[in-house]
This record gives sequence, structure tokens and C-alpha cells, in this order.
Amino acid sequence: SPALGFEIIKMGLFAPLRFHLDQVNPPQELLATQPGFGGVAILAKKVREVNYDKFRWDVTLDEILDSDSHYPKPQI
Repeated sequence: SPALGFEIIKMGLFAPLRFHLDQVNPPQELLATQPGFGGVAILAKKVREVNYDKFRWDVTLDEILDSDSHYPKPQI
């Protein structure tokens, strides 16, 4: 997280898997059609200290994620 002073060097997903849901609850109907992964790897480096005067936990995802960050869109 940039807010915690980290810069991502490289990231990746591994161990592809398929979902099998014994019980499907709305809005999970399309979950089994989406790609899934059993693991994630990240290599990051600490580039600055945390500014505790500005750091907050009460933020929305839109406030902390840039436009390049997203979950895969459903393939309908």
C-alpha cells in the first residue's frame, strides 16, 4: 500500500482453480464462471515511512485504489 510506504515491484497469481459451490447465494450466481487462483505473490519494497498524521483506516476503496487496480470483470 502506498499509504504504508510500499511500492509494488512485481505481483502475480498462481495455482489456477475452479470454484464448485455447494450452495449458491445471491449475488454468487456467476462466481463459478470466473477464473480463480489458489495463491498470490507480491514483491514490494519500503520506499518511505508512514505519515501517521495522514494515515487513516476509515477510507473507501475508491479513495485508495488507482484506476489501474480492479478485480476482473465478470465474463457473461
